[in-house]
Amino acid sequence: MIKLYDVEITDLLPENLKSNEVIAYSYAFKKACRYVLDRVDRIELYTNIDKLPENILDYLALELRTQYYDEDLNITVKRELIKNTLPWYMKAGTAVAVSELLTTVIGSGSVQEWFEYGGDPYMFKITTREQLTRENIEKFAAIIDNVKNARSKLDGFDKEELITMNANIGCGLCINKFIRVGGELCL
Repeated sequence: MIKLYDVEITDLLPENLKSNEVIAYSYAFKKACRYVLDRVDRIELYTNIDKLPENILDYLALELRTQYYDEDLNITVKRELIKNTLPWYMKAGTAVAVSELLTTVIGSGSVQEWFEYGGDPYMFKITTREQLTRENIEKFAAIIDNVKNARSKLDGFDKEELITMNANIGCGLCINKFIRVGGELCL
């Protein structure tokens, strides 16, 4: 099979049609196609996000108006934010958008709406197992303001800890039967 990069018109023609003019035209066309194909690799921004350098990611995020983007973030987080920009615009204002943002930026966690934990109407909490510092919480709260709907308010962060321990549980059962024999109670 001939690759597109190496194809010539003469490869497609029978021998009786290969004149010197056709061979020259075929060679020139091959060179022109190679010139275009070499430059196509450079403009594949949206399909090559995983291979783009960090400075191009910053420009691409600016162009797409990536909502939660910060130049100080890790490059893998930047890539995920840019990939999810358009789907998040479609889900903006929903708990799903906040949950996906939480997974992308912090790593794991869940969103609990007010009716799930007995809070005030239109409030929500974020529960995570990840280690959060005060400045991370403030930065993430600012990012959430761009994602959530206008009426909802962040009630706070809950830190979930997984504690493993051995527990010994004992159980006993005692059944007392009382029997009446001749009017007297006997055990």
